[in-house]
Amino acid sequence: MKVKDIMSRIVASSDRYLRVTEAAKFMARSRSRALIVIAEGVPIGIVTAGDIMRKVVSRGFTGAELTVEDIYTEPMITIGQEATVEEAREIMLKNRIRHLPVVEDSRVVGIATKMSLLYKVKQEL
Repeated sequence: MKVKDIMSRIVASSDRYLRVTEAAKFMARSRSRALIVIAEGVPIGIVTAGDIMRKVVSRGFTGAELTVEDIYTEPMITIGQEATVEEAREIMLKNRIRHLPVVEDSRVVGIATKMSLLYKVKQEL
């Protein structure tokens, strides 16, 4: 099975100057736990709900004080859509990540998540 078979094709993204408060609101509205950060049309990093908890809330900052540029993770670990689900699982385990952007020609075309992997495995059992 390929990553393209389990990925979500709806990917939340923003520019790097978005305030963390607005990013969190956008993520909540779009029911996404990850946000791809874009600069000049190119994906440069990722912000997750966990990043907001670890890098903002737990350190006593407010989301209004910081932008996603202050907290995003780079380099962004990615995978191609023709890769296998097993490859995606290995990358996620090795790097201890829950969100794996799927790229094609330097564009993010989807996102594979821990939950999408588990859901697909459950369907096959």
